[in-house]
Amino acid sequence: MDNCETVLTSESVGLKGTTIFIAGVYGTSKSTMCSVLSEKLHIPAFSAGDLISEINGERYGANKAVSDKNNNQVLLAARVRQLNQENEKIILVGHFCIFNSDDGIEVLPESVYSALSISQIILLEADT
Repeated sequence: MDNCETVLTSESVGLKGTTIFIAGVYGTSKSTMCSVLSEKLHIPAFSAGDLISEINGERYGANKAVSDKNNNQVLLAARVRQLNQENEKIILVGHFCIFNSDDGIEVLPESVYSALSISQIILLEADT
């Protein structure tokens, strides 16, 4: 499998009004992967954190701490619904868990992923 290559086209990555979700821990090059796929597939790409910040004005520093994860997910789901109405497909970079204001790790509710109309998940892992 030395020359194994996955061939993706915009037609092969899901249905109209769906989301390709790129997830992984901090520092796994999710944003880079998102940009590359967006350019190659001609699908608009967004960061979940950026979409939430545009609505609630909260800025996430180096610690990425979140003050209200549940409300943020409601805001994100509403914005993604709008984007899915405007675009055939979108690519969204995000996480399955986040840091709270006490530096604890909190798993995001599964219900948010249904609300995001995810058709595919790309999970990036970090070398340890």
